[in-house]
Amino acid sequence: MTAFDSKTAARSYSSLPAVEPLETCALRRDTDPGNTCGINTNTSEALEVLNAVVAERKSVALYIAPERLSSLATLHAYACLQRLPRCSDEGLTSLLFPATRNSFSPLKDVLVDRESLCVSIQGPLAKINVRERQPWSRFVLALQSLHSVFQHNKRSATLKAAILADEALQHPTLYELFPHALIPSDGSKTYDKKFLERLRRYTWINRSKQSIEAVDIATTPFLLIGIGSDNGTEKQLRDSDLFPRRGKRHPDVLLLDLTDKRKRSLQLGWKEQVNTLLNDLINVYVEDAPPVLAVSDDLYVIQELRYQLLNDYDSLRAEAYSTRRPPSDFKVIFNFQRDDLTPTIPLPSFVPKVDAQVFGTDGLRAIEEGLRLRRQLILAGEGELVDAVANTCNVLRRLLALPGEPRSLSQFLHSLYEGARLERIGAKYDHVAARARLLHAIDHGAGGAFQDQIKQFAKTFDAIIAALEKSHPARGRFDNCLRRAISKSERLHIAMPNALSRDFALWRIKNDPFLFDVRMSPERITLFSTKDALPRNKPDGYSRLIFFEPYLGILLRVLGESEPVTVISIISNHASAEQLCRELKIALELAKPHPFAQVLLPIESALMNGVSTHLSDIDDLRNEVRPVRRGMSDFTDRYENSGTGQTRAITLSSGIIIRVFDGSEIPVFEGDISHPWHKLPARNIRVGDEICLFLPELVENVKEILKLSAHATDFLAEYHKTVSKAAANLSGSDLNDKAVALRDRILDLDPNADLPSLATLRRWIEVEKLLALPRDQVRPHAPGKKEHYDLLMRALNVSDFLANLLWEDGVFGTRSARIKSGNFIHQLLMTTLIDPESVASRLPQISAVDLWRVAQTAEEYVETVISNEAIG
Repeated sequence: MTAFDSKTAARSYSSLPAVEPLETCALRRDTDPGNTCGINTNTSEALEVLNAVVAERKSVALYIAPERLSSLATLHAYACLQRLPRCSDEGLTSLLFPATRNSFSPLKDVLVDRESLCVSIQGPLAKINVRERQPWSRFVLALQSLHSVFQHNKRSATLKAAILADEALQHPTLYELFPHALIPSDGSKTYDKKFLERLRRYTWINRSKQSIEAVDIATTPFLLIGIGSDNGTEKQLRDSDLFPRRGKRHPDVLLLDLTDKRKRSLQLGWKEQVNTLLNDLINVYVEDAPPVLAVSDDLYVIQELRYQLLNDYDSLRAEAYSTRRPPSDFKVIFNFQRDDLTPTIPLPSFVPKVDAQVFGTDGLRAIEEGLRLRRQLILAGEGELVDAVANTCNVLRRLLALPGEPRSLSQFLHSLYEGARLERIGAKYDHVAARARLLHAIDHGAGGAFQDQIKQFAKTFDAIIAALEKSHPARGRFDNCLRRAISKSERLHIAMPNALSRDFALWRIKNDPFLFDVRMSPERITLFSTKDALPRNKPDGYSRLIFFEPYLGILLRVLGESEPVTVISIISNHASAEQLCRELKIALELAKPHPFAQVLLPIESALMNGVSTHLSDIDDLRNEVRPVRRGMSDFTDRYENSGTGQTRAITLSSGIIIRVFDGSEIPVFEGDISHPWHKLPARNIRVGDEICLFLPELVENVKEILKLSAHATDFLAEYHKTVSKAAANLSGSDLNDKAVALRDRILDLDPNADLPSLATLRRWIEVEKLLALPRDQVRPHAPGKKEHYDLLMRALNVSDFLANLLWEDGVFGTRSARIKSGNFIHQLLMTTLIDPESVASRLPQISAVDLWRVAQTAEEYVETVISNEAIG
């Protein structure tokens, strides 16, 4: 296994004058056009790899973490900038996969200094000969026209006045400079309309066909073609101007973006889709198929690419086919900048002392048992049981990673959230509901041949949960670290895996009676999560840094951005620790010459000692097992004016299908740009787009955040009094026990009742506190289905007459009043995402913080489109 040396591989290519360094090139940020800058050294290193791939025609897998590049589209644009001085002799044509209409948006954020641009094309400009056919000359002349935008032009005065308000107007963006297209076409305007769009009116090419000829797909020296994630690539290539028999251009490289976000858009079938694309390229171009630069922030993906996908692809591209080929070349870049233009900070180089506390071997064995059972159920085609087992494994994995008992977590969640948000977040940790799904399958004999295995798995799950409730092993270790820091007067920094774990730990420090001594010295303890700014250190660095349930991303980020650390402590359950150990082992093998490797090596050794008691044979224990979601959401009759035209069915990556009209407005999310939301009619939604699904729970969350709701009726208050009084007679010491008793009563009335989770049953009877809420904030907290409502009232011994009265005038009456305002809420949510400034001006009672919370909540409901078809 040899590391890819981009400098050696690209030596023959870098000697050409076509490659100009961009570290000092006159680039500008769209947000700061007054200052010039260049790309940082990490981006420059990735650019060297791209140049070497093009020059040597050998595929390379590039691992870049913890921060990814802005986009591969910008990397292509930087390579084009390097080639401008020799564009008369050499261009660049790249394919980008997977691509959507949003893939080119990051090109709008980077400006190229107009004067420097004109200087860079002086060489090709001097070679123009009108007597010869020089297709590239149109592109060069079009760029040269920018030199005189302030001279000999009647509109120059207008441009000068506009620049006083926005200095960025005098410099073209990468988006306006380098042609790009999408196959199949997205139906938007052709690129010649976008070429030099802001400055073209001030140049002489505005009055000629020069702009169209300059960016013609057959003759322009630079071109980026995005390939959609839907099938049919071979046909699309054959129908396009990239087909070799048409005598047109040939792609120089395939840019394969398999970073986490793009890979999620391909879902679990990323490997199959990439393999299909590579086979299509072989079928079209045979030995002339372009080499691949595959970029990922997942080590497992890098290994899959090196040993199989890219290896097989390069074998088919080779003149002499061989079944024995070494793994494809690779390159490792540790990147800690979230911007290509932010200067690279020097990586730390120190050898810390590391101790690892690994616990929960029984939990690991339980997860292994569940995952093996899930595999067998998948092979047997038992879809519903697969989902139940997958959900149980996910719940167990999350509970093991908590800094406290499940019961404490429930108290924390109820103190922080309510309503739909409480139910949505709590469902991820609801071991009672997960267990109920397994017991339902056992009681009804749905397990078939796997009945005994499901029983055994449920028994194992119960034993683990009982142990966690009695004494969570992570809690003791976490608390001891806090006390040790207090006793030794140390300043402790603790990296938590996510914001929920951080907030839960802070809540425990504030409320847990056993941590009273820690509460006395809160200034000595700092907890932070992935998205928090790292705490600043003293000049001599940290005295102790603790990672609680770390994963590779946060480990790299914290160690890469921090100052030297004396002691590192790791607290992790066995499943997470073994996964991290595997990833570190792969990272160290790939990055052996890298100086940052000496920081990671002691961590890998300590974790290996901790997990050596039991090693799992499950491939990826960190990844959540995704259940198969099914369902249909019909938006064609939910709101008035919800759209026009024929009906369409849009299938999302989660398995949900939504029905909408052709003209229904859909919010589209573009996470790579500063203003990520815009709206499109449903007919223009394409495969790969990320859209926000306005599910009822999202609407409820928005109502809670913005405090917008119709007033509840007086009968609803009477309903809450009736249910509260009846629930008090249920057996049990707390609401959880009463929910179990309620479920048993309902099942006695109807053994075949399809009941929701225990968390939902608890919510139905947890209504006493609603009596004190204002009428515009109170929620029914009642079953949504009439049959569930009837069973609830019968189980609580409420008469049928009173139950019907409370349903019609209380629960149903309140919901009807609020449904009438649903169209207003729907439109308000859309406007809040697309144009929050207008909402703030029209509704001053809504704060900027609330608007930001709405946008953050909506991002949790973003799904990737996998098909969009007309159905009538």
